Amino acid sequence: MANYLEKYWSKYNPAYRNFSGKGGDCTNFASQALRAGGWKDKAGWYKNANYWWYNNSNQTWSWTSVDYWATFAKNSGRTSTLKNVWSLRIGDVLQVRAKGSKTKNHTMMVSYVKNNTPYFTYHSSNRYRRSLNQVLQDWKGGTFYAYRT
Repeated sequence: MANYLEKYWSKYNPAYRNFSGKGGDCTNFASQALRAGGWKDKAGWYKNANYWWYNNSNQTWSWTSVDYWATFAKNSGRTSTLKNVWSLRIGDVLQVRAKGSKTKNHTMMVSYVKNNTPYFTYHSSNRYRRSLNQVLQDWKGGTFYAYRT
């Protein structure tokens, strides 16, 4: 997963659609990395958060939507919730709900860890190895959701 993130953080994989102009590409990018890391598609109705898949013409909402991804991740048993963001390790997912927002706004994944500090590589603002300290500052006052994948 980390290799995928670091390969495609600035040069998007042409095998996938880019959602940057359609609400953001962050969850799409995380889903790509999870698939590259071994997550298998789960077929079903694309608007139902209990399914997760992508093909040439469509994808589930859980593939691209921050909140739908979180519902799928929890309900599928593919992730567990971490109580502390400092417990995140390579391949884990962090989501954030900005201060004042009613829904989660962003998905990012850990691609590197140094001295027990996770570093995130993600799309939408296209960041490479942004430290947890920087992310906490970027989203000051936000609520964070950490997932072990």
